[in-house]
Amino acid sequence: MKQTMNKSNKKSFLKKHWSNILFFVVLILFILPQTRTKIQSWIVVPLIGSPEVFENQADKTSADYSVHLKDLQNKSINLEKSKGKPLLINFWATWCSPCLAELPGLVELYEEFGDDVDFYFVSNESADKLKSFLATKKLNIPVYMPNSKLPDFYSSNSIPTTYLINSEGKLVAKANGMANWDSNKVKETIKNLIKR
Repeated sequence: MKQTMNKSNKKSFLKKHWSNILFFVVLILFILPQTRTKIQSWIVVPLIGSPEVFENQADKTSADYSVHLKDLQNKSINLEKSKGKPLLINFWATWCSPCLAELPGLVELYEEFGDDVDFYFVSNESADKLKSFLATKKLNIPVYMPNSKLPDFYSSNSIPTTYLINSEGKLVAKANGMANWDSNKVKETIKNLIKR
């Protein structure tokens, strides 16, 4: 009889407090580094919306191509090589949880548009750290490190920061912080850039 009452009390407690229990479980999963990034990419990124897309031509500012980078094999590269072609440049880090949460969407864009758009995933971390991260995550994306001071055009106090630039060198879309880059709006914007 006592055991039946305990089961009844437990069921009643769970029924009454299920939302609080669920909240604390999700909170704990957000705190744990192993699960935080996955939860952010599944739940948070779709909810935060697309980056700011500049529809009005007058809003578009000119990009600065004087960016010197080096790849993971220490080969120098200049953004000048992307003049006349759309480009997407993403500033990120392997330790940055929001960067990792939005990364799957950017990888999807790279896989879909990588032949028509130049992608630059730029991090201040060491080549060894970046190579290890890419190998662990089984990612094949073009990752670079700054080879000189970045121009003011790309200065930002937060990462991730991402810029989408058209073939005329005009800023078309930008996000300071995490954004849903794999949205239909962004894909349509990129398709329109490629058609030109």
